[in-house]
Amino acid sequence: MKKFKDITDFENVLKDTLHDHSTSAPTDVWSVVSASTSQSVSLISQVGNFVGSATNLLKVALFAGGLVAIGVVIYTENKPEPREEVVASVQQNSEENEIEAFVENEPEEQIAHTDRKEEIKTTVNYKLREPNTNPARKADAIQQSTEITVSNDGSSRGVIGTADNDGPKSASTKDNEENKKPHTFLVSDGSPCVGDIITLSQEEETDWYVNGVCVAKGVKEHTLPITAADVLTVSNGYNSKAINVSELQGTISSEEIARGKYLLKLEEGLIANWHMDDKLIATNLNALPLTIMEVGQHKVEAKVINHTCNATFTLPITLSAVGSVNFYKIFTPNGDGKNDTYAVDIIGYENFSIQIFTLQNERVFVSQNPDYKWNGTKNNEGAKCEEGEYIAKISYQLNGEAPQVKNVRLMLKRL
Repeated sequence: MKKFKDITDFENVLKDTLHDHSTSAPTDVWSVVSASTSQSVSLISQVGNFVGSATNLLKVALFAGGLVAIGVVIYTENKPEPREEVVASVQQNSEENEIEAFVENEPEEQIAHTDRKEEIKTTVNYKLREPNTNPARKADAIQQSTEITVSNDGSSRGVIGTADNDGPKSASTKDNEENKKPHTFLVSDGSPCVGDIITLSQEEETDWYVNGVCVAKGVKEHTLPITAADVLTVSNGYNSKAINVSELQGTISSEEIARGKYLLKLEEGLIANWHMDDKLIATNLNALPLTIMEVGQHKVEAKVINHTCNATFTLPITLSAVGSVNFYKIFTPNGDGKNDTYAVDIIGYENFSIQIFTLQNERVFVSQNPDYKWNGTKNNEGAKCEEGEYIAKISYQLNGEAPQVKNVRLMLKRL
């Protein structure tokens, strides 16, 4: 509380305090006070007379109110500053300490030294708060951010910055918030096989990476063809997944038992449906006995049905022709023993027939045996046929080949 040198000092303070009061202090009040300092004996009787009057009682009440007002002013002016209140929240890990503190005045940088060999970065957030007794200031005013680095030798350095709570966020804060998003994505098939196509998708547009290489930019979905057995790492730039690509490798082994007869087999344990020339010929077999009669190129496929990768193995088979046929255009039935009959040279055949007609379409010979030859007479037993042109209509089928029909013009001559 403020100390006064003497009563005069006190009177001056009282006058200054009551100067702006709605009712001015009565003159005899000051007289009473002054007299009390010189005549202490007469003070009691004067006070008694003073109090005896109702008007004087009102004056005393006003005087007491003035004293109370002075006391409030003196208490307010001499009230000691409030102590600093610090609320700290410390969160420490191996690399960073973060401290948030709320203080009423500007903080003094007091940082304990550390014996740690590595530098420690400490972030201190200060919030200035005025006492609730002062309505002129808001409770929450300013938030300060201080970054302090403690070196190996215990020295420290700090940078203090002021940030508004509603101001823009720093780039690092945005990145941290961005990294906290789930950014999950889906893979249509986590265990694809070679030859499959998988789809990568998520709700937000993103860049897609495969084994660290960007394969698509700013899209929600990307299709990825699988071309080789491998472990692929796919990523949306935030999260990644490993995809195991499988491949079933194998072949069809073939054993030729006889011409056109084969035994086909897969690796032990594999079951397949078998096709030849795109036609299903057998199901659920590991080995297939196969007979091919048709000369030419054929494609045999074994489509595996009991493996994760339903691979298809292919085997080409070629059946070469063994039959042959030769046609002649002239014969001389004159009995000299040379070229006296007409015949078709054919071997390796399944079917054969020959018919010979005159130009007037009269049939003069027919046979289904290539060894039975025309001798130049009607049906080989009648009158001799005239010299000239005849038409031979020949039908045949060589082994493994399609049926054929040939019309051959031949000349009969008797020399």
